[in-house]
Amino acid sequence: MRFWNIIKEDEPKRTTNTAQTVQTSWGWLLAIGIVFIILGILGLGMPFALTLAADLVVGWLLLIGGIISIISSFYSRNLGRFFMIFLSGVVFGIAGILLLVKPIVGALTLTLILAAFFFIEGIFKIVYSFQIRPIQNWGWILVSGIISLILAILIWEDFPGSVVITGLLVGFYLLFSGISMIMLSVAARGALKST
Repeated sequence: MRFWNIIKEDEPKRTTNTAQTVQTSWGWLLAIGIVFIILGILGLGMPFALTLAADLVVGWLLLIGGIISIISSFYSRNLGRFFMIFLSGVVFGIAGILLLVKPIVGALTLTLILAAFFFIEGIFKIVYSFQIRPIQNWGWILVSGIISLILAILIWEDFPGSVVITGLLVGFYLLFSGISMIMLSVAARGALKST
């Protein structure tokens, strides 16, 4: 019982610290929000291209990460660690090559990963919105989290057909996330000026 009381006593302090962090970084929120809106509009205009672009970006990242892991494994002084890093690099590299060589199959896989991402992101945004609740416009983050959860469900329910609209959903997600970040940054800046 004592542990629960300590958590409850500390909660307003954590919420205030989170709100203060948001207030002092309002400029970054504004900039990221603008970039997200631009990317969202581009994604809505070219949804299938966005799906394939995401597949190719992830493919290249995995391939490069695999190469770096393989090279770094040779610097390991422990044989067990060497094999773990080396094999990890090989798996990353093969996954990257597969995404680059077979982008449609990769797009199917990324669609499922995207559904999981939207689901987890939605939960985190909902929790985060309640942590920054003293800031005006905190509800925009809450709505963004709810939309992320809805997108995850839409992708999962229509899979594999949802691979066609994945780019569209990502574009919508980026657009709404950008709007919510801009709204939060404007409120945070206003709150910072009033203190």
